[in-house]
Amino acid sequence: MGTDVSADGLIPQNGQRGLIVLRPRSSSLAVAMRTAIPMVFAVLQLLAIAGCGGGGGGGNGTAATPPPGRAIAGSGSESGFALSGTTDGGYIIAGTVSPGGLGGTDAYLVKVDATGIVVWSKSYGGSGDDKGYFVVQTTPDGGYVMAGETASAIGGGPGIYLAKIDLTGTLEWENTYAGIVSNKHSEGTVVRQTNDGGYMVVGFHELSTSLAVKLASNGVVEWVQTFGLLTGPIYSVQRTTDGGYIYIGRYDTGGASCAALLVKVNS
Repeated sequence: MGTDVSADGLIPQNGQRGLIVLRPRSSSLAVAMRTAIPMVFAVLQLLAIAGCGGGGGGGNGTAATPPPGRAIAGSGSESGFALSGTTDGGYIIAGTVSPGGLGGTDAYLVKVDATGIVVWSKSYGGSGDDKGYFVVQTTPDGGYVMAGETASAIGGGPGIYLAKIDLTGTLEWENTYAGIVSNKHSEGTVVRQTNDGGYMVVGFHELSTSLAVKLASNGVVEWVQTFGLLTGPIYSVQRTTDGGYIYIGRYDTGGASCAALLVKVNS
């Protein structure tokens, strides 16, 4: 993006790790980025100067030059997987932090203001590895709902992880949806709030099947839908004008080939 983004010199140094949020210099570019797609800024995992996992930054042993942006560096190794705009003009980032304060890898949320300054950051999950893959602000309370996967025994074992968080980052409830299809491991890639105040979580489970789970506002499962073998993850879901849903994902056609999967269902 050239000179259209600002770094402010805030790049992790001396082996730090963290996230970089690219911030536009011009207001017109900021508006375009905010309105183009739900994930309004590019969030990159910043490898440490020594390399995230060691071994040096470049192939010739020299340190890699980090991209421009605002660094969000904590005490561990942070990765950002999704970002959504918030009603106050800022952004909410979902990802992971390792080692986490709760044990293993934790699901991780970072709230930043309109300029990328951290307002708060918090970890979620249990004693096992937990990952946050998507987050969106909810209505009418202005809090957040995060979807991902977990190996912690929150509500019963490995599976989809869903957490409801208030405006300040305080956990309201969390649940694991384990074994909801053939007692196999599942993960949630996207969550959307539905018109009835509940949630639609879409993703994937280990039988190579796309997965959609409709939840009530308190997280109780209302129905589960799968889309057959050889379908891959569902990457996005939207409510349609007739009250149904439309999904986009991946279909494995065999061998090294795959195709886009578009599915429309009723309410």
